[in-house]
Amino acid sequence: MTKLILILFSLLIAYVGPASAKSSDKIFCATNNFYQHRSRVLNLKGDKIKHCTLSCLVARRCPAWEVELVGILKEVLDFFGAGNAEQSDLEANRIGISFSPISKKDEDCFRFCRQVY
Repeated sequence: MTKLILILFSLLIAYVGPASAKSSDKIFCATNNFYQHRSRVLNLKGDKIKHCTLSCLVARRCPAWEVELVGILKEVLDFFGAGNAEQSDLEANRIGISFSPISKKDEDCFRFCRQVY
């Protein structure tokens, strides 16, 4: 299990891109933005609201496929012991991602995900 986790993280790190590239130019802009915006959702009530909102915030800044992939990798890590893996977390991620193109500002993500969950 530990080997699989190391392989997944190695693949993720390998695609982050050169340090000199702007965050928006890196292949995995989503990894940078997840870390930057994670603190904004930590105090929200409910795990699904957090997943939905964070995915929406990141998808406003990065390609949707990247946001989806990082969410899947996080659930894989959870499955192997880093947390509690749930299919419904992936669904909450998808809902946030799908709303992101409609949102005009970050607060729209918070408001929308609170309404859904």
